Amino acid sequence: MWKDLFYFTRKEKKAVFVLIGLIILLSFSSLMIPYFLALKQSPVDYRKDIEAYIEFRESLQRMEEKSRSGNNTRIEPHKPALFIFNPNTADSSSFIRLGLKPFQARNILKYRNKGGRFKIPEDFSKIYGLNRESFERLKPYIQIPEDTVSTKKPRILPTDFPEYPKNKPDYPKQEKYAEGTVIDLNTADTTELKKIPGIGSVFSERIVTYRNRLGGFYSPEQLKEVRGVTPEMYLQLQNRFRVNPAGISRISVNHSDFNRLISHPYISYPQAKAFIELKKKKGRLHSFDQISLLEEFSEKDIERLTPYLSFD
Repeated sequence: MWKDLFYFTRKEKKAVFVLIGLIILLSFSSLMIPYFLALKQSPVDYRKDIEAYIEFRESLQRMEEKSRSGNNTRIEPHKPALFIFNPNTADSSSFIRLGLKPFQARNILKYRNKGGRFKIPEDFSKIYGLNRESFERLKPYIQIPEDTVSTKKPRILPTDFPEYPKNKPDYPKQEKYAEGTVIDLNTADTTELKKIPGIGSVFSERIVTYRNRLGGFYSPEQLKEVRGVTPEMYLQLQNRFRVNPAGISRISVNHSDFNRLISHPYISYPQAKAFIELKKKKGRLHSFDQISLLEEFSEKDIERLTPYLSFD
């Protein structure tokens, strides 16, 4: 009698097989749907974070070079220096000298790169990772000129602190080059750049940093790409510089990895990825004709990259 319980008609057998097939299909779909959804997501562009990291790393290298020079006073890591600074323009090496941790300096640079500005000293205390004790130590030395923020509020200086320097040091006036003096944009250091009228410490550092990332300038017009250089400022500076392109440092396309390629300001994340994929297919690249076939590169992209790439 019990065997009759397992007997099925032909229609019932077909229904059982269809039901089992549906169960398997639904189980498989539940596993594959997240995979297909992940494929549709757009790739994340980490370019801004990479640029901030590169700028931070180069600032640390400059600070290390200065500490090795016999003309500069060594700053021990456990003895932070205290000096007046503007959090809207100071670079990462200045924040490190003030005693901040590297990750705190990175947070400040990221905040500024996203358009953030410190309007009053108390705004500096809101930086992620900066504790109250560190802020109170630095607060007397924070000085924010009105022209570095987009607010009409009066500048607030914490002069009620006893350790705040009452008298500003009398810095020697920076000597400037005479009218008509022209210098090489690819060999001038920050000291020479600051002798050009209209260029101070901030812009001289930015020019050198950008020049290092490029590998050198091939035209004075590239100064327009330096952060903060306005069209009016460029008109004032364009006749002050000459360029010797022989000193440009080229990137070897066939011997450079993804990180080296994307570190160049003229190569985007998709373009660096396209380089790598093309090298995998071709094994070795020989000319710009191969690159021009890639949809990621326009004629303008190839034109400005030509002085910086080699196929050795």
